[in-house]
Amino acid sequence: MCEWRHKGRRRVGLSFGGGGTFRCSGPDCPLEHQNGIMRNNVIINCPEAPGVYINRSENVTVRHNTLFKSWGVMLRFKDTFATVQNNIMSGAVSLRQEAGVESGDNIQTGYAFAAYTPGVVRKLKERVSDYDVKFSKWVDKADVIKMHSTLDGFANWLSRSSIGRGDEVLQSLFRNPGMADFKLEKGVAPPTVPYDHGEVKMDFCGRSRGKVIFPGAIDFSTGPCDVLALRNRILNRFGVSY
Repeated sequence: MCEWRHKGRRRVGLSFGGGGTFRCSGPDCPLEHQNGIMRNNVIINCPEAPGVYINRSENVTVRHNTLFKSWGVMLRFKDTFATVQNNIMSGAVSLRQEAGVESGDNIQTGYAFAAYTPGVVRKLKERVSDYDVKFSKWVDKADVIKMHSTLDGFANWLSRSSIGRGDEVLQSLFRNPGMADFKLEKGVAPPTVPYDHGEVKMDFCGRSRGKVIFPGAIDFSTGPCDVLALRNRILNRFGVSY
């Protein structure tokens, strides 16, 4: 849960490289991760960032993860190459600065270009934040606040829509994915994909995967997987509530 009892800034769900990895800014930076496997994760509520971020990482695999209310999977830098398969995600797989990917049999509810929305909106808000000082004859503080609100409104609309993250698509499938409740809505059939890329034999709840190929962390062939109950057990262990 990227955002839980806090909001703001860019909070990535899971990553290979980047984040707390050693810092290097030159063109000859070494790889930050190799041969990593990311599978059967449920990642939610990352509205300002990718759910999965892969930075200067080689030969990594991202399979059977479920991402909701995040900007999908982002890969960055030319040394990066990942295999991204059998995932279900808000947003899409997006590439930056010559990264490479083998991607297939994912359910993506958005478009790669939309992953730049949070950064663009943030820069625009920064740009107009002092207009009431620079152009005091034409712009007052109320105008700046209104511009910020308009930009936020556009970003929120885009994130929900099918040309942004496409959150509404997953909300129509699952009961309450923003609260980690991934039980299917009544009468809704879970999405399937034609090809199983192997290597992930169990699902998020530790059940053997069946012959029907369900993308994401949950295999629905043996009934619902109670992600919400597991979330509550983890939080109760720390004496907190969501």
